[in-house]
Amino acid sequence: MYRREKTLVIIKPGVSYSNAIDIVNKIHKDNDIVFSCCYYLTKNMINELYSHIVHLECFPEILSYMTSSRSWILILEGENTIEKTRKIALQIRKDGKTDRHKNIIHASDCIDSAVKEVSLIEKWIYRYE
Repeated sequence: MYRREKTLVIIKPGVSYSNAIDIVNKIHKDNDIVFSCCYYLTKNMINELYSHIVHLECFPEILSYMTSSRSWILILEGENTIEKTRKIALQIRKDGKTDRHKNIIHASDCIDSAVKEVSLIEKWIYRYE
């Protein structure tokens, strides 16, 4: 069964413009982009977004990386978009051969995460713009 859903994608700091465009083209094929912007994510935002891993030893490195420069934030909507987008994101990570904690893309991994992450982005948009 197919359902229309929203998911969050973050193209992380340090990705070149041309690579970011390639990523967007890959994830956009079967999805509508309902929101897109570049943001300097703050430490508080990262703490809230990644609250499920703040206890890990590697988290300070992730926090530093995610706040080092702007990220491209996208909210996508489509049929089974969470699963489809996550598969593409994992392939992009694999192709990029990046460090596990400094990969170039974040994508919601399940419906619960997507709902939480999309609502956080919506909260921050209204708070900071």
